Amino acid sequence: MASTHSSPVAYYVARLQRIASTHGEDGQPISLDTLYSFERDALMGIINLRRQYNSQRPPNRLPPEVLGSIIESLRARRVPSTVDLTAPLYDYADFLAAMRVCHRWYSVAIARATIWTYIDIAHESSPAERLLRSRAASLDVRFSLDMYYPYVLVDFLRSHGSRVRELHLWAQNPRPMHKLPRQMNVLAEHLERLIVACVERGSSVVMRSLLLGATPRLKAIALQRAPWVPANNLPGLTHLYLSHLARFELGYLIRLLHNTPALQLLHIDECDIYASNFDSDITKAVPLPHLRNFFLGHIPVDAGWVVLHQVQLPTNTMLRLYALRLEEGDDARDAYDEFTFPNPFTSSNTFTRLEILVGENWRKVVAEGDDKDSGGIWIDFVHQAQGLAASEGSWLSWLLWMPNMVSLANIHTLHISLRRWDDFCALALSLPQVQTLCVEGKIKRKPDGSSRSDMCDQIRMMLLSDTPVAFPHLQILRMDIAGRSIVPGFLRSGVRKRYLDGRRLRSLAFRIEPFYWYDREHFEREYADYRQYVDEVSWFEEDAFEWKVSEVWRTEHDYWQLRPSEDPMLFMDHWYQSRSHPNEPESLTPNPPQGEALRNGDNAESL
Repeated sequence: MASTHSSPVAYYVARLQRIASTHGEDGQPISLDTLYSFERDALMGIINLRRQYNSQRPPNRLPPEVLGSIIESLRARRVPSTVDLTAPLYDYADFLAAMRVCHRWYSVAIARATIWTYIDIAHESSPAERLLRSRAASLDVRFSLDMYYPYVLVDFLRSHGSRVRELHLWAQNPRPMHKLPRQMNVLAEHLERLIVACVERGSSVVMRSLLLGATPRLKAIALQRAPWVPANNLPGLTHLYLSHLARFELGYLIRLLHNTPALQLLHIDECDIYASNFDSDITKAVPLPHLRNFFLGHIPVDAGWVVLHQVQLPTNTMLRLYALRLEEGDDARDAYDEFTFPNPFTSSNTFTRLEILVGENWRKVVAEGDDKDSGGIWIDFVHQAQGLAASEGSWLSWLLWMPNMVSLANIHTLHISLRRWDDFCALALSLPQVQTLCVEGKIKRKPDGSSRSDMCDQIRMMLLSDTPVAFPHLQILRMDIAGRSIVPGFLRSGVRKRYLDGRRLRSLAFRIEPFYWYDREHFEREYADYRQYVDEVSWFEEDAFEWKVSEVWRTEHDYWQLRPSEDPMLFMDHWYQSRSHPNEPESLTPNPPQGEALRNGDNAESL
């Protein structure tokens, strides 16, 4: 034995010498079996030496439970993305590399049942082997109806349904999905997550009972282009995502919501809501007392209005209505009227921030509080075809109707960018507590060729307002006019009046266009006299205010990850990036100033 010698090397050398001397005496050649036997023994000796050495290394002195947990953490879980809900759930690249480190790591990984719980019946070559290694642990199953018939899934659920914790079903075409609910007449009472996705869209949606109607632990459902929605009673469901459902009867949606009383997050994206046969006047709104996030988007305005009226929202809901389409032929005034309905936000006085942005073909309003318990409302419209010209005047009136939608009594921060500023001062009277005002606008050319900013006119009128005073508690004013800077004397009378009235501004900031003819030192001199009326006068460049959506819009869960157009946080990052780097940027270099026109004192028409 190797242990009787001073070293394993000496043992194998002595053994080799004995083999040579034994066969050398009679002159017979050494057989291949003898050499192979010696080679196998020598290799096993080397392996044992390596294991002996590795066992003394710090990682291998860890208990198997701890080492197994570390190795399992290398199995990276991929949160399903709504861009592609058919992607695999786990990435095993780092885990497989760890298994090849040494024998102990391999043995620990093989023996740890929870590592082998992901069963991919689509691309996995040996799912049966994973099943054996997982023993009695809960399973995460991904099944492709393109590669296997439904009866394979049914047989699997009959054998292991009590262990399935997460089930992903996907197919290229929705046809294999149609009969699946009736075929899945098996129990899976421990199922917690269900994701069903098709690449192609079907023709309509029906309601079907799943898994014998017994899914007491189901917490999350995501359906994308699926041909059916569950008819089960889902008392524990907290997260529901419905996307790209074709001809989705409003009655089915109402019934589905009635079956989910514990719902906390509801997301409906780009669904074809069909409500022509639905009488909303005789149907009571569905109460969802635990709902905290309700996202509804990429649908026509009238469909969004119909859905919203069928849900009874708590006052602390984060309501986001995004990409609501105003299409050709729609009456913009009627569309806006529909969203001034009585809602819980009219009685809530906890909103502290308000953002109003009006772009060339879209409108956006966000009102939010300091925390999620305050709730929030987000509405943005996308104008299609010729909607812009027909709705510009309607939008101005709609701004004045906002107090009928949202309580503005406690708004202390306002960020606003409009195309027409006619009703700005009227809106300001509904915001008595505003302390920080950030405004953005553009220079417009008058018929006589001179420049003018409607925004500057309205800001000046706001500062000079009296009985009643607009924004009486205003402390910070930040202004951004694309194209040029503001003439020094333009706001002097306004800030001076605020100073004399005992409402001195704490900060006044202007944006300086990059590559402008005048530098910062020039503006320091021109605005020097403002400091007797304002505590601080400053300038900034590049993007206007880096206005970011508050963290209250972030939804924390690992059921799925939203694509940028659906996620408020990612949407705003993408929006600011596209605004900072447009495809066809306008020139940032203005015409050179002419004479002393830029130094005109309080001339409201000169810029």
